[in-house]
Amino acid sequence: MNQFLQARSNLPKRLRNDLVTAMKILILSKQVTSRVDLIANRFGRVWHFADGLRSLGHEVIGIAANYHGASGPTLQEFPNSLVWYSRRVRPWSPFSWHAHTRFCIRTAIQFKPDITFAVSDAFHLLLGRQVAAFIGSKLWVDFYDDYECFTGSRLPGIRKRVRSIAHAASGVSCVTALLSAEIKRRSSTAQAPIVIPNGVNSDQFKPGDKETARRSLGLPTTLELVGTAGALDGSRGLNAALQAIGVLRGEQRRDVKLVLAGTSRLDIRDRENIIPLGNLDFAQMPTFWSAMDVAIVSVLDDDFGRYCFPLKLAEARACGLPLVCARVGVMKDLICRAVGYCLAPRDPTSLASALDRQLADKRLSQWRPEDWRLLSERLSEALEEVLWSVRLAAGKR
Repeated sequence: MNQFLQARSNLPKRLRNDLVTAMKILILSKQVTSRVDLIANRFGRVWHFADGLRSLGHEVIGIAANYHGASGPTLQEFPNSLVWYSRRVRPWSPFSWHAHTRFCIRTAIQFKPDITFAVSDAFHLLLGRQVAAFIGSKLWVDFYDDYECFTGSRLPGIRKRVRSIAHAASGVSCVTALLSAEIKRRSSTAQAPIVIPNGVNSDQFKPGDKETARRSLGLPTTLELVGTAGALDGSRGLNAALQAIGVLRGEQRRDVKLVLAGTSRLDIRDRENIIPLGNLDFAQMPTFWSAMDVAIVSVLDDDFGRYCFPLKLAEARACGLPLVCARVGVMKDLICRAVGYCLAPRDPTSLASALDRQLADKRLSQWRPEDWRLLSERLSEALEEVLWSVRLAAGKR
């Protein structure tokens, strides 16, 4: 960190924000992540980074590729002058990507960004490199997952190009320290990418009254309820959760049910143990977590699970919920070692045992997720450092 940024970081927050170097930032992302529309729901990492950077005084334009929506560019402006374009893109069509790339370049030529911020999958890293090279901006790459696990990265040569982009980018951020170390190893970067975890909107996700929340969602007020949300399929190891609830209701004789929020692709045979709520509006998620006794955060021990940082982990913990998590990746460090009640992936016996103990003890981890606004400040400082490094280098010539 250069001397100016180091000195500014030691100032009180009010004075520190007054000294922010205003930048123009173009964000390139897909629009739907975790099956939630980031623009319509003001959801997730990309939305909150864009909103946070704009609130710090930067000019921000986002261009979101909607792999499932209507055609044509749609412009949306938000109260703090944040601008998002939504464009229909067919992800497997070279012609669709060519048209989208031309739109992004035209927008970038008019906007003249200092930073092109590429995020969400391998296709957008490729897009970001092309746009940044065309207009001469600095490229920042953000890994909120291991993109090499995504379907698009199976195409020949894509993984090699992703690693090349990470190596050449002006800056790289990752959602976990494990992913940062892995990206450094794969891409042979001089330094490990900075770690910026997922966070929460602390004005939205906070402890609420359990009985009020249950009545709002039409849930029973007398049963013990264990909840999980998001991607509800076998790729997250949730088939074990269905079996574990059966064990608790049968062998342990607990009056407990599993509550699911999201589109389920699970093979649910014993519906007596399950309460499926379907897709809730994202604004209802704080109510959902507040209605639960314990939350399950399950992933498999694979490349996706080891390097991810589930948003539901941060949201449930911010709502004051005891957690039972997979003993994998970031959850092993944040929750399992502190609380001890963890599950082995695909093991319903270990999950039933962990749930039984956590329902009785309700032990909380000391870890608390950070607010997106603080994480945006951290990202802003990292982006500024890139520009200051360029300016200092230019001044020496």
